[in-house]
Amino acid sequence: MSVEDDQFKERKEFEDQYYAAVAGAREVLDRHSGAAGGADSLQSAESGSRAVLTALTDSAALIIRSLDFSADNYEVAWSLLCDRYNNNRLLINNHIQAIFNIEPVIKESARALRNIIDIVNKNLRALATLKLPTDHWDVLVIYMVSNKLDPLTRREWEEHRNTIKDIPTLNEFQGFLKNRADLLETMAES
Repeated sequence: MSVEDDQFKERKEFEDQYYAAVAGAREVLDRHSGAAGGADSLQSAESGSRAVLTALTDSAALIIRSLDFSADNYEVAWSLLCDRYNNNRLLINNHIQAIFNIEPVIKESARALRNIIDIVNKNLRALATLKLPTDHWDVLVIYMVSNKLDPLTRREWEEHRNTIKDIPTLNEFQGFLKNRADLLETMAES
């Protein structure tokens, strides 16, 4: 496994933990702000913050390891984690790199085609949430991804593309890949 693969894996693990922690934090804040107040509210916030803080592992856990588990330290921990991981430039680079690093398909395979669709969709959605104009990247993404296809699927794509009047959209390209994957699955079953 390369250094880039390790970094991507660590980033993916962190993002999974981050979104779980954000969801937990929102739940705690919703409960805290919706509570009548007093000791019940404080106890709810404190137990919720423990659950969110203890949900972290690996490098995220190391960042807040020295903090006591308390409601007072929750914001400090959150700030430390945001400072470390809320780096838009790094997040953008990782998502773009994931698209560029799609494994080339050597032999036509429904599974490989569906994997390509999933990788592209996941990373483009993430880039869009980071305020990048991904809805204007169709031609570029189609070019990059079509070069990762096996020779037969790529040839089929070029033939299909010639039947489209305008410049193909990413939705049309992904529709082609999905249909091709469906065909390959059907052929494998029969």
